[in-house]
Amino acid sequence: MSIILDGTTGITTPDLIDSSLTSGRVVYAGASGNLTGSSALTFDGTNLSNTRSVATAFSGTNSATWANGIALTNSATPATGVASLINFGGANNVNSVFGVAQSSSGFGDFVWAGYSGSFSEQMRLTSTGLGIGTSSPRGILDLSRADSVNAVQLYLENTSTSEVGLRIRRNGSDIGFVGTAAWSITGGGSTNFGINAVNALLLGVGSTERARIDSSGNFNIGTTTAQITSAGRGNITLNGSSSAIINLSVGDVNKAQFYHGGTDMFIGNQANGYLMFQTNATERARIDSSGNLLVGTTSVASGGGVICAVQSANLVASDIRATNASFTSSVINLEASRNTTNTSYYFFSGTITGIQTKIRIADSGNITNVNGSYGTISDAKLKTDIVDAGSQWADIKAVKFRKFKMIDDPDQRVQLGVIAQEIEQVSAGLIEEHTDRDADENDLGTTTKSVKTSVLLMKAAVALQEAMTRIEQLEARLDAANL
Repeated sequence: MSIILDGTTGITTPDLIDSSLTSGRVVYAGASGNLTGSSALTFDGTNLSNTRSVATAFSGTNSATWANGIALTNSATPATGVASLINFGGANNVNSVFGVAQSSSGFGDFVWAGYSGSFSEQMRLTSTGLGIGTSSPRGILDLSRADSVNAVQLYLENTSTSEVGLRIRRNGSDIGFVGTAAWSITGGGSTNFGINAVNALLLGVGSTERARIDSSGNFNIGTTTAQITSAGRGNITLNGSSSAIINLSVGDVNKAQFYHGGTDMFIGNQANGYLMFQTNATERARIDSSGNLLVGTTSVASGGGVICAVQSANLVASDIRATNASFTSSVINLEASRNTTNTSYYFFSGTITGIQTKIRIADSGNITNVNGSYGTISDAKLKTDIVDAGSQWADIKAVKFRKFKMIDDPDQRVQLGVIAQEIEQVSAGLIEEHTDRDADENDLGTTTKSVKTSVLLMKAAVALQEAMTRIEQLEARLDAANL
């Protein structure tokens, strides 16, 4: 086509028609400067499109049409390619490419890739979600990177002084918050990290819940329900299917345990040290490394034993009570395994510090004290129906005194005394019968008789008074007869 401008000839419509041009193609100047219509761009007065076939490293099919605007279309069906792309050129043949790779279902994946001699896909948006570092996202956002040198990191940063966090919602309601504590937890502080669950915060391993902090602040391990809860009470519940244990370690070496086996409880210090008990920030008792129980003191006194109690206040040093109104056992039971009767040891010893021993109960059962005085609480205010004792002459005269040996006496010493069954025939009131029990206070089904020796001595004293009276009467008769 040529246009002649001579000032006299007009331009007519046929003069502007070039039959070599294709309808709708964008005309541009070719290499020789001539106008050409072989451009891949078309313009129909509304839409600008690209219909050139482009083979790339992207996977996809070949169709894409837009109702209006700019349509970049791949009209061919390459083995690997994109339906359309936008190429942002750079220096040294380094490009960034944004394209659409259409799937068989008709939804186009949006792909972002880099190009420097070959394509390297960086990001893809599919019907499932956005994948960064992966072409097959497994969720709404899938971040993936194969890097043997650098850690795979996700940065969530607020470059100002305001808070930053991740808010998780479900069906229009908040589930939890992760971020700066000042944002996620009331009063948490801007420099602290916070995790806040609206209801319960669960920790799981292998899709199984292992621990939770419930909405009341109770920390439950191995269970979903706190035990022995109360308003305002901090609670940690550790639950096991057969047992539960808390281990305390120092330097990866086990030092102590709190253990319960379902029936029995164990508190142990595995180190060669003591176990201390405190109240009001003050030590009250301890079990030392030798197993001694120390109360009110931190060391075993000279001559002390397994239990050492010190009371510095003006109070009862040891108060042992059996408050059961139907109690039938022993309030205090002193037991030794050594079977001797020669004062090899004592069941009880009472000593004034720095002075001397005042009273002892020996292995033989003998009770000794420094003055031989044994008293009876005998105040008249405690008694009623007081009358003179009757004659004890016949009872004392009927008492049989025997020599014998105790069966369990290793020395088989000859002793002098009475037999309970014989005394019972003379004066049954002098006999007490005791239930036989084992070391654990279990009833053995037998009994043992004992004699109220002090009462027997009282009866003997009364009989002695009678004898003295008779002697005095005989002496008076003899004096009257001048004999």
